Amino acid sequence: MVLVRSLTSRSRWKRFRLRQRIRASGLFDVSWYLVQNPDVARSGKDPILHYIRHGVSESRNPSPNFDNEYYLTKNPDVAAASMNPLDHYIRFGKIEGRSPRRAPGTNAGAIQRPATYVPRSSERRPAALKARLIAFYLPQFHPIPENDAFWGKGFTEWTNVTRAAPQFDDHYQPRRPADLGFYDLRVKDIQKEQIEIALQYGVSGFCFHFYWFNGKRVLEMPIKQFVENDAHELGFCINWANEPWSRRWHGLEQEVLIAQSHSPEDDLAFIEYVSRYFRDRRYIRIGGKPLLMIYRPGLFPSAAETAQRWRAYCREAGIGEIFLAYPQSFDKDDPAEFGFDAAVEFPPNLGKFREISGRIPTLKSGFRGKVFDWTELLKRSRAYPQVPYTLFRGLCPSWDNTARRMEAAHILVNASPPRYAEWLANAVADTCDRFADFDSRLIFVNAWNEWAEGAYLEPDARYGYAYLQQTRNVLSAPSAAGKFPGGASWRVLFVSHDAALGGAQASLIDIVQWLQSHTELEIKVLCLAGGERLEQFRRIVDTALLDDLVSPTEMTATKLARIADWYGGRPDLIYCNSLATGRVHALLGELGIPILTHARELATSVARYAKDDMEDVVSHTRRFVACSPSVRDYLVAEHKVETNAIDVIPSAVPQPGADPGQETQRLERRRLAGWPVDKTIVLGSGLAMPFRKGADLFIEVARVLRARGVEDYHFYWLGSFPERERDEALGTWSQHLDRMRADGLDEKVTFLGDVDDVRGYLRAADLFLLTSREEPFGRVMLEAAFAELPVICFAGSGGAPDFVEDDAGIIVERADPAAMADATLKLIRNQPLRMQLGRQAGAKARRHFSTDQVFPRLLSTMRKVAGQPPAGPIIMPN
Repeated sequence: MVLVRSLTSRSRWKRFRLRQRIRASGLFDVSWYLVQNPDVARSGKDPILHYIRHGVSESRNPSPNFDNEYYLTKNPDVAAASMNPLDHYIRFGKIEGRSPRRAPGTNAGAIQRPATYVPRSSERRPAALKARLIAFYLPQFHPIPENDAFWGKGFTEWTNVTRAAPQFDDHYQPRRPADLGFYDLRVKDIQKEQIEIALQYGVSGFCFHFYWFNGKRVLEMPIKQFVENDAHELGFCINWANEPWSRRWHGLEQEVLIAQSHSPEDDLAFIEYVSRYFRDRRYIRIGGKPLLMIYRPGLFPSAAETAQRWRAYCREAGIGEIFLAYPQSFDKDDPAEFGFDAAVEFPPNLGKFREISGRIPTLKSGFRGKVFDWTELLKRSRAYPQVPYTLFRGLCPSWDNTARRMEAAHILVNASPPRYAEWLANAVADTCDRFADFDSRLIFVNAWNEWAEGAYLEPDARYGYAYLQQTRNVLSAPSAAGKFPGGASWRVLFVSHDAALGGAQASLIDIVQWLQSHTELEIKVLCLAGGERLEQFRRIVDTALLDDLVSPTEMTATKLARIADWYGGRPDLIYCNSLATGRVHALLGELGIPILTHARELATSVARYAKDDMEDVVSHTRRFVACSPSVRDYLVAEHKVETNAIDVIPSAVPQPGADPGQETQRLERRRLAGWPVDKTIVLGSGLAMPFRKGADLFIEVARVLRARGVEDYHFYWLGSFPERERDEALGTWSQHLDRMRADGLDEKVTFLGDVDDVRGYLRAADLFLLTSREEPFGRVMLEAAFAELPVICFAGSGGAPDFVEDDAGIIVERADPAAMADATLKLIRNQPLRMQLGRQAGAKARRHFSTDQVFPRLLSTMRKVAGQPPAGPIIMPN
């Protein structure tokens, strides 16, 4: 007892000293912390002590000038030492020149994300799946009284995760979450985001671990919250962890925290309670039967009798038959011996594998755990052992319980996203072979979020969405659902002027992916030059560079023969994705195949990219698609194209998934990006041609606002320009940047350069300025509208005013920065109007400018030009 008291006193003394250091440093902003964390303010707790005890593990920063996650990720030695990051910075980091946060306005991911990181895709939910993947879900990511008593105040799973330390060189510890952060499941928007991610990447449901101890339930809140959210369609079921709650994580199975006893009375009480979940429309069923998982059926006095009681109760209660299964963790028997219907593989518990600890030369001297080779699990999947009962396959992305058992951990090395994909592909193939009906094609993954066991699909700091992307790639199946009927397949050659980061290229990728999902077209893409998107093109469709196929010195006949040989014959249609493809129109016209040209440019771009080729474009194009009436009128007036040879079809973007709790998420994204949360965030965007895009006017709008004494704003521009870019009247782009810096406007205007996640930035902003002097339509304008941002644009600039009108933003006089500043200030000051216009912009985009709304019209024009019969009616997928 004396020893315990002594240790407790020492711990309190250390905490007191730590509090004193933080307080004296001036680096903890008490007011800011309480504003950011109203729960702490309401509790009356000392904010610095709260930060010390809970703030780091719950991803709460001590001030806007210090980022816990950034500091720990950039300084793995601090994470390994389990030091409070702010205390380390106060004592050592500041002297050593370590940065306390990322530079304001920079991409949060650019510093932290390694080459292995895969960002979130913009793809929608797969239209069809080969099998149903169910992910085990751990609900222990919020404080509960029981864990407070057992493990310490505020304990959650993150408490273990953040204390993990590497046990050998290149050991991936500690594990750090990416986009979702060190979340608290009491925040409803977190689970909503988990659901959205799961659906997007082909996960069909969560299997919640459920904790029932003779009527006492713990950690049930996330399950209730999931069910109460009626706005989603993700499936779910429960897995009753029907064992005593002990300190097994620490190797102390014999120390029981909550006892568990089984009896006929408890059997009935349990089934009466959980059967309410069976009635939910989203509860996972097999053959119409609700799936109930039991972790350890061998612990029942007679599992077969328990199963009989449950089945009888459900029949009498009007639920009908139920489907009973168990994961093969402790029990390995035929499920029929328990009166059950099936078993589920529960890796890594798939047999005995050879320990390889001796092969790890840099193991810590005090390590007493075991290291195994994860690829042994993969090898097993290449020739699955067969059993005489119903068995659902299972897999785990990786496994490492260092966070729970430290030096006594069991660690599986050599896992990777591609290897996981092979294992999942093997499981899918085996499952499809053994189960003819889709309803029975279940595969279980351990797990969605077992962070302390290193077994999770959720995005992390090293791999991002890599495991989820592999999941989607393997599970996605071509489907006739939502596809246009229309007989035999026909063939299209798409031509892109390059594969650079630009709106036309992004739109072509959308077109190809939509056609792949909704038609049986045979598609190939010919790029006239390379660029940053080339690999993306190649991942989704057979893509070739023109220079790889032909030589400029070859005869026309030879060039055409090489192109035809690569294509595999003759396409039915050549679709040129922009006027800038004009340099090959004459060549491709020699094939005698109809050419459809998508006009996405106005005069300035044509002068830059297609000035000498427009005669060839007009003479060899069978029909044009214009992305706006302005482009149509330009083609008619300047290039004498007949009006009846042009179809006006607006630009479109894929409709993003719902953004639950949008305003809450907006502030969180802003915080993660290092943007001010107390200012109005105004975005602009554009590439390559700064003066066509009006980047100089963007700066001028900010200059006008500052001159009027407005301070509560910050402008960010997405995209980069060559500094040497020059306009005869306006000078060089570098001169504009120099003047901006000389005037101190760089405190109000930040150019972020090229970014990967445009939608993520838009969802963090308040307002979008389309400052283009000339804009055929503006793909990014639609992205902004889908993010529910009002748009301010110039009259007479192209197609944008046709979208904005009077309900999606404000139209001002052309190239007038003062007028645009007036409109901007109006929306800065009038938040209700800003939000109303943003919602209306989003509604308009969803109604008229999503790919599912626009691309059927594009397909109709393609059929007409190719001489293909019209398609029948289609029911669009949800």
